Amino acid sequence: MEKLFAIITFSILLFGCASQEQAGSQNNPAIFPQEKNATPGGPINSEVSKSAADEFASFVSMRGGGERKVEYSIDLGSDVNGSSEMVSYSKGNKTRVDTSVMGFSARSYEMDGNLYTCGIRNESWFCIQNKMPTASGSGVATLSMIKNLSEFSIGSDGMMNIAGAAAKCFKLVYLGRSGPIPPGITLSYVNGTALKYCFSQEGIVLYARTAANATATEAMEIKADSYTKHVSDSDFELPALPKAFGAT
Repeated sequence: MEKLFAIITFSILLFGCASQEQAGSQNNPAIFPQEKNATPGGPINSEVSKSAADEFASFVSMRGGGERKVEYSIDLGSDVNGSSEMVSYSKGNKTRVDTSVMGFSARSYEMDGNLYTCGIRNESWFCIQNKMPTASGSGVATLSMIKNLSEFSIGSDGMMNIAGAAAKCFKLVYLGRSGPIPPGITLSYVNGTALKYCFSQEGIVLYARTAANATATEAMEIKADSYTKHVSDSDFELPALPKAFGAT
């Protein structure tokens, strides 16, 4: 269950906040540059880092072009047996993420400023409603919460072919906050945490990896198996009537 909740949290932050991030998707198209001089895993100098940071920010602002369904496989590391999958939906200001980890299933929905978390209890679905968390002051190194790129070392990491599409990849290393940590904020990553994100040309996240550092072999990875840019309104219907958080 702990792994399931970790995946739910990761997926909410990775694919969430669609209404906030999609505004620039039509005005900031990302163009894949030539990769002849790229050295995956190589050193990051200030000139390359600045260019990569700008390009990474452009992909983040696109948020997948506003409508998509992506099916992912999840690798939680060698200490976890069994298959794990995730399906991400986005349309307009709505997002949904389904996760299945070690036999446990859960869904999260973001709609109309609310976060709905749904699971199965006694063979029946239940849903809990809560207000969306804010990212103000957070140092969490996930896409929907990366607001201050100066906290990261960012470099280009070449191209990958994922789910039949060319994907532009970036490597990030969390450098830490430059100022005091606001009260109540718990950082999800320590200094040196290494991340990798790969995007389709539309800004869809096709691959993500998080590791303790740049040389760590153990990591959590998600990789797209397929995706489509057509989503039905019915995909955002809750499987059960929601109850407010804390209600009995």
